[in-house]
Amino acid sequence: MEEVPLAEFSNKLSEDVHYLQHHAVIRRDRQTTKVLIVFDGCAKSPNSAYSLNDCLQAGPNYIPQLFDVLLRIRWNLIALTADIEKVFLMVAMNEASKDALRFLWFKDPKEHIPEVIQLRFCRLVSGLRLSPAILGTTFRHHLDLYENANPKLTETMHLLRECLYVDDFLSGARNVKKAIEICQNPKTSMKQGGFNLRK
Repeated sequence: MEEVPLAEFSNKLSEDVHYLQHHAVIRRDRQTTKVLIVFDGCAKSPNSAYSLNDCLQAGPNYIPQLFDVLLRIRWNLIALTADIEKVFLMVAMNEASKDALRFLWFKDPKEHIPEVIQLRFCRLVSGLRLSPAILGTTFRHHLDLYENANPKLTETMHLLRECLYVDDFLSGARNVKKAIEICQNPKTSMKQGGFNLRK
């Protein structure tokens, strides 16, 4: 995210400017991230009949059917799972869309009367209706480029297209040798696109 430059402040709201509502979710059971900030694309401001998500198209659905993914993993003797770290934050937003993703924040919350600043996202926000479609399109674009550059990895690219459920990779193998091969190839190919396949 970035701070909105003072020159871009306006007393008159433009159709291109939207402020996301957000709230904190406290997770006392977590070791690392105790507080998660959730941005709500479905929230409506008092003077508006529509939320940001109401104004966005969902886009194509590239997420495979969950039943198919779970069935495919059960066909194998060895189950393989992985997670892409902070997947939505790995996709950059175009300049024209950033002002629709503004939000208000305290510059220093420890001050008695903290100054309110305007920030905007430079990365994809997970709570928006179109986020899964943008993520799926980004994956497909990356996998197509990688496959064209490395035709030997066609099988791996096909596996990634079938086994990625948003940010979760669910697959399997019949033997240990194949399982190791499946673990290495997707991790390497996703890293080329800036995605960290982990766990």
